[in-house]
Amino acid sequence: FFERLLFSSPDTMATPTQSEFEAIVRNLMSPDNNLRNQAEGMYTTIKTGNPTWLVQALLHILTTSQDHALRQMCAVILRRAICKTGDDALFPALPQELQNSVKQQLLQLVAAEQQKPVRRSLSHCVAGLGSTLCEKNEWQELFPFLFNGVKDGDSGLKKSCLSIFSSLTTYVEDKFLIPYLGVLREAFQFALGEQHDMEVRIAAVDAISSLVVVLEEEEHVVNFQSVVGDILKTIGQALSTNHEDQALEAIEALVTIGESTPELFTKSLSDVFQAMIQIATSQQVEESVQQIAVEFCLTLAENDARHTKKVPHFAEAFFPLAMKWLTTVEEKKDWGVTQEDDDDDDEITFYDVGLEALDRISLALGGRVIEPVATGLIAQYLNNPDWQFRHAGLMALSQCAEGCAKQFEVNLGSIVHMVLKHLGDAHERVRWAAVHCIAQLANDFCPGFQLAFHSAVLPALMRMLSDSVPRIVAHTANAIVNFMDEADVEYTQPYLDEL
Repeated sequence: FFERLLFSSPDTMATPTQSEFEAIVRNLMSPDNNLRNQAEGMYTTIKTGNPTWLVQALLHILTTSQDHALRQMCAVILRRAICKTGDDALFPALPQELQNSVKQQLLQLVAAEQQKPVRRSLSHCVAGLGSTLCEKNEWQELFPFLFNGVKDGDSGLKKSCLSIFSSLTTYVEDKFLIPYLGVLREAFQFALGEQHDMEVRIAAVDAISSLVVVLEEEEHVVNFQSVVGDILKTIGQALSTNHEDQALEAIEALVTIGESTPELFTKSLSDVFQAMIQIATSQQVEESVQQIAVEFCLTLAENDARHTKKVPHFAEAFFPLAMKWLTTVEEKKDWGVTQEDDDDDDEITFYDVGLEALDRISLALGGRVIEPVATGLIAQYLNNPDWQFRHAGLMALSQCAEGCAKQFEVNLGSIVHMVLKHLGDAHERVRWAAVHCIAQLANDFCPGFQLAFHSAVLPALMRMLSDSVPRIVAHTANAIVNFMDEADVEYTQPYLDEL
């Protein structure tokens, strides 16, 4: 075929036999660069010269071959060929009869395929083509197929149909989806039922997330509030049956919803927060799942603070959780002589999440909600004989200062005195945290902080420059620089000679 192709003219372009075309497709998967490059050239020539034959040949392999890898490759090639849009789009140029055949055969292939990788590639092909045709009402059979697949198909088809729908929502406008919302809610609720396997239920959660985030009107979003309880039940059962990766995927989908359409959770906020805090505090689930549960709480609080503030005892449950995670900081050899922690940059620890959580929740809900919870708990931590707790108390104070600024300012003198006391702590990490806290307070309450407390803070920091731990000395130097940046020279001048 290659020789015939070389010597053919555009008007008499050579067409491979079906077996020759199968060989070309196999070579497209070859690890041999020469074979693959040659096959790519042949494929491009066929696609350009005879796209109708190409599509028919791909469909023939998909419907007749027993080679799973070959069928999957053909599904990938077909998607790339027919889903392209723009001036050089191939599908609109095909004869109408072939267009209809492609749509019909694709749905039949998805329904019949039993090999997961092949069915997944076919589903991507259906979703890609559907994204270009649905809004123009040129594939009327697609949505009924998806609904029937979710309702009556086997587990594999249910998952595929939900996956196709998730992909479609990325491309179609919500006005096209609105007439289907009632049917979609019923389909999703059915797929979340306990009679289905966990993969199907998680696919339903993903589909709900994909749909809800593209709905522009709140009245359409609230139509799906009834599924929240089923989602929480699905996540709980996923965790209880050791499907933690799928539980993680489901909570990530909820985070996506919380970022753009938090009104989905308005009627069930208390239940949602209770479930997530229960997951976050559980010692039986993986750290990543605990952490994503906290991320969901934060995302929802940030994007729907008005309703979150009204949830009874949410702050009283969430704040201690985040503070407890701060106590997971570990003793490290040579900590005092290194500039930065040598943790793996890709590893997110409970300490990292807890630190960020305190800052975000304080800014989201404000001091009126957070300060009554924070003040007593921080005081308890600062008086704890365990250095990790004292360290956590100081870091928590640093993180909450901006969000609770109005409330803290009333008692700022007492707070500063309490922090300065810990500059003399026996543990180096606590002394470092006290320096850090002073620097943060100086930044959050400037320039009034410098005016009111220079006589207490600057001498104390200057004494810390003689600390035996180099890392503390370096941090103190930075703290002094930050303090001076916002200080009036009139009341810093007396300290300069000694400094």
